[in-house]
This record gives sequence, C-alpha cells and structure tokens, in this order.
Amino acid sequence: MDHRPLRTNVIAAAALLTLAFLVASADRLTTAWVEARTAKAFQEGMDIPLPPEVHVRGFPVLTQLVDGTLSHVDITAHDIPAQGTGRPLPVTELALRLDDVRNPTTTVRHARARRRPLLTCRTRTCRTPSAWRSPKAHVPAR
Repeated sequence: MDHRPLRTNVIAAAALLTLAFLVASADRLTTAWVEARTAKAFQEGMDIPLPPEVHVRGFPVLTQLVDGTLSHVDITAHDIPAQGTGRPLPVTELALRLDDVRNPTTTVRHARARRRPLLTCRTRTCRTPSAWRSPKAHVPAR
C-alpha cells in the first residue's frame, strides 16, 4: 500500500496551519504595536501622566493598515488632571470610540475619522478639544 498521497496531504495541512499561525501572530503583534504607539501619542498630545488603554478592534489589522484606515479604535484614559483653562476640572475617565480612523501611524490628534467619535466623560463637566466634540457626546459643549 502506497502512503505517499496521505503523507503529502499531512505535510500540506501542517504547512497551511503553520502559515495561518504565523499570519495570525504577525497580526496580533502589529495590533499590539499600533495600540502602544497610539497610547504614547495620546499621552504626549494630551499631556497626561498615565498612558490610556487603547484597543484596536477588527481582524485582521494588517489589512486595515494596508488600506490606511482602522475600523474601530477605543481609547480610555483615567485620572486626567486639571490643567489651566484648557482643562479646568480633573476628569476621572475619558472614553473615546473612533470609527474609520485614517493615518493610524500619525499621532492621535492628527488622525482623521469619517464619523464623529462618541465621547463620554465621568465627571461633573469636562472640556475637550473641538475636533473631538460630537452631537452624541454626553459632555456639555463650551
């Protein structure tokens, strides 16, 4: 009995599984890199002491980067201190949901979104950059 076709099929299946694992691993590593870079840019741009939590949604992220648009990015910053007239009150939690973010390798404040982000803020009031205001926001406008 000839076992060559069975052996060839097993080798082909193992090769395909290995390739799929490598692609998925590369995608997860890229996701972590984009999230870390976005968190650092947000922290520097907002001049806050702690980096925010950033989650890039959607799979695969590699194809989103090639396309130049990330489908969904969630940013949550905690304990943002008051700072002059731009931020007169401290903010306990700031949650942003950005859809269709273009140019993900630039800083967050320069990224563009096709739809306006949903902004929530858990404090008595907070002021936000005008680019992040949304009619759906749970925050009073200036």
